[in-house]
Amino acid sequence: MSGKPSTAAGSGLSHALAVAARIGAAVLMGYAITYVAAGAASLVMPLPRTEAVLWASIASFMVYTAVAIYAFAAASVLRMWRNLLLALALLSAVVALVPA
Repeated sequence: MSGKPSTAAGSGLSHALAVAARIGAAVLMGYAITYVAAGAASLVMPLPRTEAVLWASIASFMVYTAVAIYAFAAASVLRMWRNLLLALALLSAVVALVPA
């Protein structure tokens, strides 16, 4: 026996890391994108502030669900993280640039 791990164990570990990365993206990036998207939506909606916040909060459940689905449906873990970080940056720019 050589001291190297078998390819089956190595691929199992890389698969476990990929799943952990997707779970982390679904939970952490889902929360972050949902938080910023609700803030951005409440700023750009042409409604009174209280109604805009209400509708943005309701829509945020759909955003979180979409991010979680995308985290597991994307073909590449790296591209998935890149796209989620890009979405977070763009939504953060909207929040920063739109006057309250």
